[in-house]
Amino acid sequence: MIETEKYGTYHVSNTGEYISWYNFAKEIFKQANMKVKVVPVGSDQYEAKANVQQTLEWIFQQ
Repeated sequence: MIETEKYGTYHVSNTGEYISWYNFAKEIFKQANMKVKVVPVGSDQYEAKANVQQTLEWIFQQ
């Protein structure tokens, strides 16, 4: 990623395991030594503005 002109946000895992946004947020606060209550929210509880399928297709075309 460092040796490319493609800048932006990358989500990387060295184990290949899935992590939810909930667990990701919990780990961020844990590593920052912050005691924060993180509440999981299902995708049915908010209106997603992005079309996930179209976004994934765009990502894999890059």
